[in-house]
Amino acid sequence: MATRYDAQGVQAEFEPGSNGEVLKNQLGIKSKTEMDHAEARALARTVDSLVRKFDESHRFTADDVCEFHRAC
Repeated sequence: MATRYDAQGVQAEFEPGSNGEVLKNQLGIKSKTEMDHAEARALARTVDSLVRKFDESHRFTADDVCEFHRAC
């Protein structure tokens, strides 16, 4: 049974040569392990950038959360 979180259309296409393990991506990554590492590096860079942007007195807003999602 499909849920609202199931990918559909172009979002459900796999990278050619990935044996159906890696979604189509701009980097052309075919290996799940390589994709996991690329995503971990991107997340670490994004978190580092965001941690530097806000201080401990910042009150987060919905706009901040939207920015977080766009940043990754």
